[in-house]
Formats: sequence, structure tokens, C-alpha cells
Amino acid sequence: MNTHYHYSSILHHHRQISSYDVYIISQSYNTTYHHIITIDHNHRHGRLTAATGSRDRGPILPDMENLGSDAKVRGGIEEVSEIPSSMEFVMSSVPDAAVDIDVNSNSKGATLCLTVKPVCMGFEDYFAKFDSESHSSFSMTPVAGRMDRRGGESTELMVMCKPKGMPETFVGNLVINLPEDNSKICYKITATSF
Repeated sequence: MNTHYHYSSILHHHRQISSYDVYIISQSYNTTYHHIITIDHNHRHGRLTAATGSRDRGPILPDMENLGSDAKVRGGIEEVSEIPSSMEFVMSSVPDAAVDIDVNSNSKGATLCLTVKPVCMGFEDYFAKFDSESHSSFSMTPVAGRMDRRGGESTELMVMCKPKGMPETFVGNLVINLPEDNSKICYKITATSF
């Protein structure tokens, strides 16, 4: 069978998984095949569309079974893990939500799982921290990461409050900065220690 490979090019760069779609057109007798192979760090997927219909197969094009096995992806997306030293965390005059928690003053503290729904059109890096006016008993993790796009999975942040034997009310202002979107999400967290 005489197969002719006419053209190949990188069609798309998938930002969220650091992969590439390679588009290849081939002809065998009277049938034209359009082959798309997605290449990423670990594996590839192939999809073939022929003139007579669409179907999924294993390795499709002769002598191209190992296409992408030695591919090197330069750059890609690295998830952030630290807050830039110059970033400021300023609470909004009106928070997006308010959360109340109770904690025993003589306990090791209380932990709250805060579920944050994505609000941006695309995947965004986020940086989270309590502002300077928050009580020192508050802390949270993770302080940075990648938030899904709107309609996707929520991001879970673990908020801790350790009263250290002080029976009183503490207030923490949690600010989640989304610098690429030039926006932020703010939570006012009130912990009552008894």
C-alpha cells in the first residue's frame, strides 16, 4: 500500500496539560486520512477520521507507531507554590462570604475546609493569605496553586484557628488574589473560642 504523508503541523497547545496536537494528512489509494496525535510528557492519543467515516484505532499510519515517543515538550505550565514577596493582600470593603466557626480554647484548634468555586474564564494561578489585620491564630494551606476555570472543580483551602487557651472571638480576613484576572475573592472568618 502506497501511503503519502502530505503535511504535519502543531495545531493546538493545551495549556492545562502541556500537550500538543499534531495534525497529519495521509492518502492510501482513494481514501484520505486526517490523523491527530496528542503528545504530552507521558503518553499520546490518536484519532483518525477517514473520508468514509470516523473510527478509533491503535497505531494507524504505517511506520509512525512511535511518533511522539521521543518528543520533548519545552516550557509548559508549572503550578505555583509560593507567594511573590511583593504581593499585597487587601480585604474588600464587602467580603464575598462570611464564615463562623466555634473552637474550644483548650483544644489544639479547629480546621475548616473552605470550598471556593472558580470564577474566571480560564485556569488561573491563585495566592491566598490572611491580611495584616487578621488575628494571629489563623493560618491556611495551600497558600498558592492553580484554580480551575468557571464551571470546573472547586478549590479546597484548609483554614486553621488555634486559640492557644484564649476564650474570645477572633476575626480573620482571607484574601485570594487572582492576578492574571486582576480580581480577588475575600472571606471574613469569625472564630468564637469558648
